[in-house]
Amino acid sequence: MKKKLVVTGIIIIILSLIIEIFIFNLNFFIRGNESERISKITSDNLMVLENGNYKILENGASIRFDDINNFINKLEFKTNSFNKNVNIQIAYNGIIKADNINNIDKKSICINDWVDSIQITFLDGKGQEIYMDEFFEANYFQFNPFRFLMILLFFILSGVVGYTVFNKEKIKLEVVFLILILCFGLLNSIMTPIFYSWDEAEHFIRAYNLANNNLVMQDGDKIAYPSHLKEFFDKKLQIENPNYRTFEEYSVVTQKNLSVNYADTEMAYYPSTAISYTFIPYLFSSLGIVISKIMNFPFLISFYFGRAFNLLMYAALVYFAIKIIPCGKKLLFLCALLPTIVFQAASYSADVVINGLCFFVFALIIKLSVEKKTLGIIDLVMMCSCFVLITASKLAYVPIFLLVMILKHDNFTTRKKEWIIKISIFLLGCLTFVGAFIYGQKFGLSQWNIPGVNAKEQIISIIYNPINYAAVILRTIMTQKEYLLGGASVSLAYIGYLGRDALLIVFFMLFLISGIDTDNSTSIIKIRDRGIIFMVCLLTVGLSMTALYITFTPVKNTTVLGFQGRYLIPLIFPFLFLFQRKANSTSVKSEIVNTIVILFSVCILFISIVYVFNLYYV
Repeated sequence: MKKKLVVTGIIIIILSLIIEIFIFNLNFFIRGNESERISKITSDNLMVLENGNYKILENGASIRFDDINNFINKLEFKTNSFNKNVNIQIAYNGIIKADNINNIDKKSICINDWVDSIQITFLDGKGQEIYMDEFFEANYFQFNPFRFLMILLFFILSGVVGYTVFNKEKIKLEVVFLILILCFGLLNSIMTPIFYSWDEAEHFIRAYNLANNNLVMQDGDKIAYPSHLKEFFDKKLQIENPNYRTFEEYSVVTQKNLSVNYADTEMAYYPSTAISYTFIPYLFSSLGIVISKIMNFPFLISFYFGRAFNLLMYAALVYFAIKIIPCGKKLLFLCALLPTIVFQAASYSADVVINGLCFFVFALIIKLSVEKKTLGIIDLVMMCSCFVLITASKLAYVPIFLLVMILKHDNFTTRKKEWIIKISIFLLGCLTFVGAFIYGQKFGLSQWNIPGVNAKEQIISIIYNPINYAAVILRTIMTQKEYLLGGASVSLAYIGYLGRDALLIVFFMLFLISGIDTDNSTSIIKIRDRGIIFMVCLLTVGLSMTALYITFTPVKNTTVLGFQGRYLIPLIFPFLFLFQRKANSTSVKSEIVNTIVILFSVCILFISIVYVFNLYYV
């Protein structure tokens, strides 16, 4: 069996190499290296200066290349926008593409067509100088490692799906989950541009401080950074204007970043809005940074190591969650592999730890309740640790402590012990909340200075006008429902959004699986238990919105500002779990449901990876 797997793996790698080398470079092998310098260039509303410099006289100025009459893979030229972004538009053969020039020395625009002429229009930048020189129509051999990995992934996934279809009875969902989360997660970790996840720059700085033994980060704390990192951190200002859109441009930017290493360091302070977070959400990402520093990798590799260790933590927690939960396995599998969740798991974020711990502790409690197992010391320690770590990471999730009420008399040796443990857990929750609140207050719960925000007035308005506040929450949900649901399922943060159709398909599938993922043990989950789960979800949403209404929303605003769909991620599975039902004669076979969730997860995740590739690595 092992020998067959090794042989199959070698064949897949060879086949992937053949496709990448010969199929995707077919024009090179047909035409050869036909890279030629473009000589016929005209301009409109561009002042021609010395040495390849131009001045943009008006927005809408353009430069045109005529009489090309050739197949062009890439249009390439040297450039310098002098630390300013310029949005451009490329037009050829009736096709119009949006692009930009931003902090890059060599621009490479994907054409991949036979063209007579190409026009570049400058949409903004009036009065700005820009350097452009040595325009080439390029058709050369290219080995794109990202494309090769995607081809390899396609074959691996085909094998996983094939095995699932023909060996339904042998499938272990937790193993398939591990394969998928590592494949797609690791690809996401290297393909997501730097700082393109939500507030990733802020969370990276917090994790880097922890990796340098700065447990409690404070304003002005200087630690050892590699020298000349200003340009690297300026990337957080470029999330709307990327400085690469093709693999060639990525290579130029990456070579520059790889030159930054730990041989030349300086004591520096870089601010972070994540300063009010405790160190807990950053334990795993900081561990990745520490290990990469010990191995003397370049700074850029340290960045990717931190992402990867966050992913490994999430993968391990959800693997065990799927393994131990007695019912709802398919639903948990599907929820844990939504594009947004996988994307976020492979980035710097406080939410990654919260998501993984929420999935795990919910699975643990359902297991204890269904199996009527007496609560042991290990179970108690794991449950309380998860509760504390979740709440210490984000205060709004403190209602998670209420899940202990799902445990019944059968889970305790005596009634007295039951109430002693439950009351002790509630007290632990109060202490955790108070401690994390005091910590956050010390460093500022809100790091943004927003005009019109007055916490005292907002609290008074909530107390004296609770009906009006309820209307604010309802209005926020109703007016932003697509944004919130998309942000929890098909959004890739600053990269983009997979679209409304993808959102509808995902939630149709979620509700479908929540209905057909049946199990006899589900009948043990009583209405009382479902009420507790619903209450936890409701209170968590309410606390999250209230915190943002008080600290982030101007007085008298009719909606809550700053509430994002990703805050709903830990609640998706518990909420959908409410729709679980007992198996009966009409229920869909478990093996068929397994196949459905695996196929769907593979397809939607592969679409998300292709989406990122087409934006930045063609």
